[in-house]
Amino acid sequence: MGYEEYIKSQKLAARATIGPGNEFYSLLMAAIRFADTDNLNAIKSRWPGVYQDLMARINAPGGKLAGAK
Repeated sequence: MGYEEYIKSQKLAARATIGPGNEFYSLLMAAIRFADTDNLNAIKSRWPGVYQDLMARINAPGGKLAGAK
């Protein structure tokens, strides 16, 4: 990690705060999409429910799960 990642994180955080919703989980789902194997395993071990939800939504039509938000 370095200065460039820090600057990019500021930009991502600024964009994430626009609009409704829980920005933390939005950013976490985005991180899952781009994570390498080691980082993905770390995220999955700490937030397995977020990982499972994202995988289910990726495979659901339009990302919408029956009976879920």
